[in-house]
Amino acid sequence: MDLRDRAIVEPMVEFEVRSINIPGYAYPEPENRDKEIEAVNSAVDASLIGYSPTAYWESNSSSVTAWVAFQLGCIAEHYASMNDLESSMALAIYAVEAANISNDQQRIRSNFVTLANVLFRSRRFEEALSVYEKIVVSDRSNLSPEVVAALMGMANCLLSLGRPSEAAVSFEKGYLSLRGKLDLPTQRQIASAFASICAGADDIGGVFFAMCDYDEQRVRKFLLETSIPEMSFDVPVSTHTRLKSLQMIQDAEALRTKWLEHNTKEKKN
Repeated sequence: MDLRDRAIVEPMVEFEVRSINIPGYAYPEPENRDKEIEAVNSAVDASLIGYSPTAYWESNSSSVTAWVAFQLGCIAEHYASMNDLESSMALAIYAVEAANISNDQQRIRSNFVTLANVLFRSRRFEEALSVYEKIVVSDRSNLSPEVVAALMGMANCLLSLGRPSEAAVSFEKGYLSLRGKLDLPTQRQIASAFASICAGADDIGGVFFAMCDYDEQRVRKFLLETSIPEMSFDVPVSTHTRLKSLQMIQDAEALRTKWLEHNTKEKKN
């Protein structure tokens, strides 16, 4: 890859959860493009030969801008998308340190998301989870795009660690903050992922909740026409609560009535 081309990388749309394009999300712009391209290329070369990021940035901190940190994060994602995880990890660490020097809080969170994503791809799930959690804690007051990405990344880690119920809770927090902000194909893609996670956690209410982004009528038909099998009490209760939150009040009450009738029949038998 030509050095100068390498330093003009767009956000990688296919890379994990950071790929979600949210309208209005601002990416940094270069202050001096040629100078900053040179700074990015120099940092990339240093990272790929294994030069210490701390030592490198001690000598080159004056070259760091938010755009330089942004580009290093994007290039780390580019290498990860090619499954070159060793190079991607080195670049992600350089990107995090550059973001810290830039003191741009959005870039710091974003590049930490990149680092966590690379850890996840490297199957270092506990380490990735720890980084995602730090991102969420760093910005509790505001569900920024980076925090949403971290919540969904946490869900990926928790699933991989065999903790599906916790994964569903984490993913839902991010999912709810995105509803209504995305184009329909992306919203449906995320809804599908959420439904899958909820199904793995036996959270039927969550599955219905996600399915409403696909086809509300299909959910309504299922609720009204399908008989309720023997199930634990929290499943219909969870479904009832979620349907009400979606303003599907009639359907929620129909489900409640159906469940009560089911219980009454069971007691008589």
